[in-house]
Order: sequence, then structure tokens, then C-alpha cells
Amino acid sequence: MEFIFHRPSGARVCDKLFYKDLRLVVLENDALRVVVAPEKGCDIVSFVDKASGVDIMLRLPMGLRSLKSERSLLPLPNTFSSFYEGGWQELFPTASGFGKYYGQDQPIHGEVFLLPWDYAIIEDSASRVCVEFRVRTVLSPFELKRRMILDASSPEVRFEESIENLSGVDINYMWGHHPAFGAPFLSGDCRIELPKSRLFQGDETALKIPPETEPRSVMMYAMDLERGIYGLKNERMGLGFGMKWDHRLFSKIWIWQSMHSIEGSPYFGREYACAIEPFTSLPHQLYGKQDPLPVIRGRQKIETSLSAFLYRGALPK
Repeated sequence: MEFIFHRPSGARVCDKLFYKDLRLVVLENDALRVVVAPEKGCDIVSFVDKASGVDIMLRLPMGLRSLKSERSLLPLPNTFSSFYEGGWQELFPTASGFGKYYGQDQPIHGEVFLLPWDYAIIEDSASRVCVEFRVRTVLSPFELKRRMILDASSPEVRFEESIENLSGVDINYMWGHHPAFGAPFLSGDCRIELPKSRLFQGDETALKIPPETEPRSVMMYAMDLERGIYGLKNERMGLGFGMKWDHRLFSKIWIWQSMHSIEGSPYFGREYACAIEPFTSLPHQLYGKQDPLPVIRGRQKIETSLSAFLYRGALPK
């Protein structure tokens, strides 16, 4: 893809590509290529290791589809599955099947993944590129900002993020990242590495990924995290994907595995997926009095940073 950039090496960014009617923003350096679709929830639709050419992200048969002509679907609770191509979504201000949120039905996994985000290229030099994405919610009074930063040769993308309550009302919320991994990176050669934690609704057997010939359905959670870090390593490839974050904010990890286990629409057994998701809280159905949702005060802004990286060898400390 070098021809789309105005320099041949170092950090680079381009926003001149389209997939169907969706604009793509590409951040690239010598180590990796990251493709973002800001008009479709700011999904990260591709995360490629340049050395091997392997894209670690899940790609479902339904493919990447545009919501531009179908915004009337926003309040429907089944819209996530209908427009889920795989990849990596940001989930806010609710997640899972939340139901009514302050009197309004919420789509499954909240609304920001369904909305078009604005963006601006903040920095574009050979040593560093930075793109800021932002969105204001429709059904709730929030603004979410995400800056993605890529240096010249590092296999790491840094995220600087904030959520801001634009109202004077104190509001409960859920916030999380939903990166999902698929073949060829995801295989029976993969294992999940977690920080010291307590597993809920699952056990360590689920940390070893089964081959595609073995159907599996898992939804479990890691709690009481000692640190904010995880890795997913394909031992045969010698390639891993990891994330780091502030575990005081994203205090849980959701682990979803669906390996040819959903026979109904829209998958019909065609999915082979694993998502490992830093989250502020458990799903709405589980949190109860033991794990109340966090609160953002009126006019408050909450800022945080996290990173996603490729690695070989041991998971970096």
C-alpha cells in the first residue's frame, strides 16, 4: 500500500481510501498497518503484522457494511449482529443487552459503534502520526474522543481517550474495547495470557484456543486484575497481540469465544472468533450490588490511555 502515502518509510497516515461508501483511515509504519473506518463506529477493521502479512482481526462472512442509509436502525437491539463484520469496536455508554438506559432502549453494545465519528489528522511526520477521532452520542449526553498515535517503527499503537458528560446529571455508564481475533492468526496454536486475576463463569481451560474442528461457546470474565495487560500468542507463528491499560478504570476482562457454535442468523456456524475485552464493569445482567456501574458526574471528563501491540517471544512486562 506504499503508493497511497506521500513518503515511503517511517510513520505515515492516509485518509484517501474508500471501501464501498466508507472512508478508511490507514496508520502505518515499518512494523504494522492499522485500518480504521470512522464512519462505521470508528471500527478498527484491520491490524496487520507487516513482517508476516498476517491480519490478526476477525473477519466474518457478512463483511464490512455501511450504516449511512440505515441510521433508522439505531435504537434496535439486534443491530450489532446485523452489522458486525468482526474487527475491533469501542462499546459505550452501555454494553451487552442492557435494555432501557435512562428510559431509552439501547442497541446491544451501546450506540457509539453505530454512529459516524469525526476525525482530524493532528500530526503527520516521519517520526510520528496522530489521528483524533470523536463522536457525540445521540441517546445520551456524551462525547468520546480517541487519539491513535503511531511512531516510526514501533509495533505499538497508543490510544489517548476521554469520555465527557455534557449534561449536569450524574450518569452510570459502561465502557470497553471489543477487539476480536480470527483465522489465520487465531488457531489451535493460540493461548491467552492473563494477569493474576479471578475467573468468573469459566476456568483456565478456556485460555487454550481449540482448533476450528472443535466447536466452542464461552463467555467468561477475569476480575480483580493485578495489572491491566493481556496477550494472545500464536506459538506456531511466533506472533502475539497484546494490550495494556489502566486496570483501575478498565477493571474487568471479558472473554468471548464462539467457534462454529451459533447455528442461527446471521452466523449459521461460520464464525471462529475470540474477543478479549478490557471493560469497566460486568454485563448489566450480572453486575448487581456486588459490582455497581461506575458513575461519571455532571460536566466531568474522564481521561485514560492504553496501547495495543504486536510481540514476539514473551509477553512484554
